[in-house]
Amino acid sequence: MLSFPDRFVHLVMKCVETTSYSVAINEELYGFFPEGSGVRQGDPLSPYIFIAYMEYFSRMLTLTSQNSAFHFHLKCGRLGISHLAFEDDILLVSRGDKSSMQTLFQQLMIFGKTSGLDINVENSSIYFGGVRESLKQTILQDTRFKDGAFPFK
Repeated sequence: MLSFPDRFVHLVMKCVETTSYSVAINEELYGFFPEGSGVRQGDPLSPYIFIAYMEYFSRMLTLTSQNSAFHFHLKCGRLGISHLAFEDDILLVSRGDKSSMQTLFQQLMIFGKTSGLDINVENSSIYFGGVRESLKQTILQDTRFKDGAFPFK
């Protein structure tokens, strides 16, 4: 979906797959210890891989917004806004109907499976406006997200 050149993908994968560490004691390096788990948080390559993942997810959501089951939020449709990303937070925006919510949630699940990243449902909330209570409860039950409940009416 991002169409990276094969050579670039090969080089990045070499960096991820061939990581090793040494230990410095009294300013001397000892041994090489292979890393078998890929890129870790704090690795210099980590932010770039994260940006590539978020670009991939953004493109997924843009394509999803063209799906007939998805309906833009009334204030976002003219501009075609379905999502906004801030650091490691993503704000998904849609009309509060079941098909739009299912479509977005399905994309979250596909992205999680593709990327190996898990959704933290404990830190995920849905903010509703003008949605019937019964529909709201169905959506919360289907997603297992918290009700963000605006502090004002």
